[in-house]
Amino acid sequence: MQTKSSSLAQPSTSPRALTGELIASAIASQKIEGLELDAQARADFAAFETGQVSLSDLRTRLVTRYSKAVSTL
Repeated sequence: MQTKSSSLAQPSTSPRALTGELIASAIASQKIEGLELDAQARADFAAFETGQVSLSDLRTRLVTRYSKAVSTL
């Protein structure tokens, strides 16, 4: 009998590649919902994926940008 943990597939990609796949999946999900990331947000996610910015910095950038956008409506 196999144990539950041994039957799970082990990731074969690096953490950075997995991060890229997760970001691509999230972007695709947004697109399915009819939402599209702007060029600046895509650049921010690319910077996070390559390790140029931390997750905390990415969040700060996005919240600041979109908070300003909403407040001008």
